[in-house]
Amino acid sequence: MVKLTYKYLNLQALQETIGGNLAIEIELLELFNDIVEEYIAILQEELPKENWKGLSDATHKIKPNITLFGIHSMEPVIEDLEMHLKHQENPQQLHALVNHVIDVFKEVKTEIGLELDSMGKN
Repeated sequence: MVKLTYKYLNLQALQETIGGNLAIEIELLELFNDIVEEYIAILQEELPKENWKGLSDATHKIKPNITLFGIHSMEPVIEDLEMHLKHQENPQQLHALVNHVIDVFKEVKTEIGLELDSMGKN
């Protein structure tokens, strides 16, 4: 199996945690793909309503997955988003930040798909 390199995903820690068990890795990637899809949908639905609580809850829920799947470049962005949502300051900046997060997570979904393809799963 060819080891792929991604802009966002870094699966090294996950692979070490699960001891190289391919079946578990596939299952976790599929589950994370569903979580990312749900997160994007919530962001897209709640942003126009400016439902800061719903956005905050969804962002808090995705946070541990970011670390597990090695999306380290997004850790400070998610922290920043959480802080802005908590204080509900500068709605224009919040909209821009949420839209950035949506764009990145769409790319993350693509990377998950590529990884699953490389495993012969898709």
